[in-house]
Amino acid sequence: MVSVDVKEYARTHFTKSVKKTLTIPKWLNDEAERHEINFSKVLRIALEIKYRIAEKG
Repeated sequence: MVSVDVKEYARTHFTKSVKKTLTIPKWLNDEAERHEINFSKVLRIALEIKYRIAEKG
């Protein structure tokens, strides 16, 4: 019998991206664009942090 961490396996082997639609206030969009923020990167990082926190407790 082999023990496998399915979540870890999925994280490392299933890296296909999906397109999502996001709605934010205009003032926030304007400010983020002014600072050349990469929305996809920021959202991905935030979701990864939130997921790790949720896993721990």
